[in-house]
Amino acid sequence: MRLKAYTLLILIVLVVIGSAFSDEDLSLWLKHMTKTFSGYDKSETLTDFPALIVLEETDAGVGFYYTDFLSLPYDDLRFATEDKETQLDFEVESWNINGKSYVWVRIPELTQDTKIHAFRGKAGVVVPDVSSLVWEDSYKCVWHLNGNTDDSTVNENHATSCYATPVSGLMGNAYDFVPANSAYIDTPSNVK
Repeated sequence: MRLKAYTLLILIVLVVIGSAFSDEDLSLWLKHMTKTFSGYDKSETLTDFPALIVLEETDAGVGFYYTDFLSLPYDDLRFATEDKETQLDFEVESWNINGKSYVWVRIPELTQDTKIHAFRGKAGVVVPDVSSLVWEDSYKCVWHLNGNTDDSTVNENHATSCYATPVSGLMGNAYDFVPANSAYIDTPSNVK
């Protein structure tokens, strides 16, 4: 009987903690900035679109500073829809406080007028485990090739680098496949 009572107590605590975490009040975050997608000029609405957000320190507009983060390195980073309440799933591909950071955000509906908000500046919080939710179920695998060949989807279809050399690319780290006849990425058999 005692074991059942302890188990029930643990479950109740986990439910309360989980519920409180999912209902974060983003108005308590000290900093936020609005992101628009003015570069998207098509009339079609893109659904559940993973958009790449590049963060770097700047004084332009609202200003962005890595020192605004109070739960290091980026545990207080959050994204929300235009209502500033509905949180969005995101994946930090790479984080560089001395340069550019690359974050993928799943946008429910992307149009020319879509606005989202990036929040930071809240102590004592941890980053939610939502990175694999950025990529909807139709993505069999996503490899950023930014120094590793890990799959970012829930499918965990990790690949293996074979003689490919890590280098700096256009958007962060990348792989060099020279010589082309021997450098490659070996993918799991279920994605071929």
